[in-house]
Amino acid sequence: MKIKSNVILILLSIAILVACVLPVILNENAAISFNSASPIVFGICSSIYAIIAFMNKEQGNLFVLGRNKLFIAFLRSQSDDKPNTDSDEYKNEFALSAFIFCASIPLYIPLAFFAKNFYTALSSALSVTILRILFTFILVLIPRIIKNMQEKKQGRIKDEADRKEQERRESMGKWK
Repeated sequence: MKIKSNVILILLSIAILVACVLPVILNENAAISFNSASPIVFGICSSIYAIIAFMNKEQGNLFVLGRNKLFIAFLRSQSDDKPNTDSDEYKNEFALSAFIFCASIPLYIPLAFFAKNFYTALSSALSVTILRILFTFILVLIPRIIKNMQEKKQGRIKDEADRKEQERRESMGKWK
């Protein structure tokens, strides 16, 4: 099952890359200009960040939202407390968030080649970045939040059942 999902992710990545490069190849009006600077910089910075995230995946998932992610990863690399990166849940979450992040990088290619003016290119590059964050939030973080809420609810139900059982035992004169 794991190999099948990896093959699907690889094929989807290739399809996205081809879909982004094909219009550039087929259109003779595609060109790099000064207006292309912002999508190129966003693409390069995203690629560098992806490399850093893959190199530090043992320190935690740097693809998900968080404040000062690189700084926190650096601090974790210096401490003895390591997050649980061996679980299947973490590996699946990392793979999905890495796919979302890396699959969005080729979207900067047509933005760079078809930039009409600087501000349009900049707003388009920012839009891709914001959509990437939004998709990561929806597909990775919301299921984690829902799972944590369900676990807390189950814990409260169990605690309430334990409390009622203790009250019943106390009323009968037995102590736990």
